[in-house]
Amino acid sequence: MAASRKGGGLSKSVATTDRTGQRATTAGARARQSRDSDGALAPTTVSDYVTNRIRDAILEGTFALGSRLDQQQIAEEMGVSTIPIREALRRLEANGLVHIHPRRGAFVAEFSQKELIDIKRIREMLEELATRLAAPRLDADQLDRLTALNTRMAKLTAGAKAATWSELNREWHFMLYSASDSPILIEMIKTLWDRSSLYRHVYGGSSGHRQHSVAEHAEAIAQIRAGKSAAAARTIRNHIFGASARSFIPADGEPSAAR
Repeated sequence: MAASRKGGGLSKSVATTDRTGQRATTAGARARQSRDSDGALAPTTVSDYVTNRIRDAILEGTFALGSRLDQQQIAEEMGVSTIPIREALRRLEANGLVHIHPRRGAFVAEFSQKELIDIKRIREMLEELATRLAAPRLDADQLDRLTALNTRMAKLTAGAKAATWSELNREWHFMLYSASDSPILIEMIKTLWDRSSLYRHVYGGSSGHRQHSVAEHAEAIAQIRAGKSAAAARTIRNHIFGASARSFIPADGEPSAAR
């Protein structure tokens, strides 16, 4: 059974490939012109480009949780051979977004209650550390940009798509963490965000959840402006705990759209 899709299919983003399926003039040009969701430099190979496209489709809910990923269909829709598709799925498996089963194929990952709780606990510690490292490095201009982005989030209407909120929220957090000057730490946090985003995008946050998040962002910014790095780090840790509970780990331990 092919992957269940909630939105449109993957568009034909890559026009041609060579015999290895790894590089193509048109695809390479498009790949080099793009950026990922965290503003990183664009990929330089078709394999990188395809990986990012499939990753985005998973996180946006185009492929349902637990659904099978039809490699041939995805390859046809993206205009590439199955070689970069297989490579992309192996890479996404390493990041925890895909599970590959011998003789059965590749499936969008699902997580148990225990796995989600583990992700939340690790995120709390890592993001508290990232904030503690970043806070003293942030200058007035950077704090103003964090404030402006948080204001944009506050102005989102209740009817705004969960994906729109998630993109802005991710941008805000990694704008903060990027000041930590710790690339390995940030990469670890990104991996955990991707895993938990499978549920964050699918279930989304309520308007109440969004209001809480904006208020907590503002509190952390104010603490950083006041030179209270440790307090800001604690605020972010508590923010991760509360946001995770409201989004997909309610008190009864089951992921829920209502929280």
